Amino acid sequence: MIGWIIFFFLMIALVVSLVLYTFCFFKENESLKKKIEELKRIANIKDELFQHCRNELLRVDEQIKIFEQNELERDDVIIYGEKQKKTNIYKGKRALVGDYNADSSEHTRKILLKLGMNVDVVRTGDDLFEKVCIYPNHQYDVIFTNYEYQKGDSGLATLRKLQSRINYNVPVILLSIEKKDKEYYCNACGFYDFLQKPLKEEELLKVLNKIFDKNEEELTNKRKKKKKK
Repeated sequence: MIGWIIFFFLMIALVVSLVLYTFCFFKENESLKKKIEELKRIANIKDELFQHCRNELLRVDEQIKIFEQNELERDDVIIYGEKQKKTNIYKGKRALVGDYNADSSEHTRKILLKLGMNVDVVRTGDDLFEKVCIYPNHQYDVIFTNYEYQKGDSGLATLRKLQSRINYNVPVILLSIEKKDKEYYCNACGFYDFLQKPLKEEELLKVLNKIFDKNEEELTNKRKKKKKK
């Protein structure tokens, strides 16, 4: 008799356990479903936000391209508040400027624009390398770089990475506000040349003339033609 009573209570306990387990399972399952739904909702928001940001970046990029195209089509450029006539000596050439300082990079960009060049500006050595190597549409005729950047690779490390690429022979010019040992940076490090910032048009032209084999007579003739117009 006692055995049957114990068996009876054990069966009741088993049934109660099964009921509690089933209840907990469905409750946990419901909670899990809610979590999954919440994650899906967050994922959708993230996708929408990503798409919105992408569209904004494309819009801004398009506006920048229009602005740059308008700058290229103008006959003059403003340098240090002074409107100067473009010479367009190197029209069609492309330059990449790596400089974390907004003021000096803008000054460099304006002088290159005056010479008729298409100019892209980046703030780090990493971005410079990415522009050159990851995007095949960006083919540059000359590159300008700081020796040091506020983050990422230095100008020298970036130069080494560029030199490691097969048949890469685009001249890389070092820019610095300090007077540096030109022989060391050109001969030992491998920079094509060195220019002190803020950039001076006369010094820049000397370097670009060497790169593009422009002789002084040809440049003088171009300037005379511009003046006649």
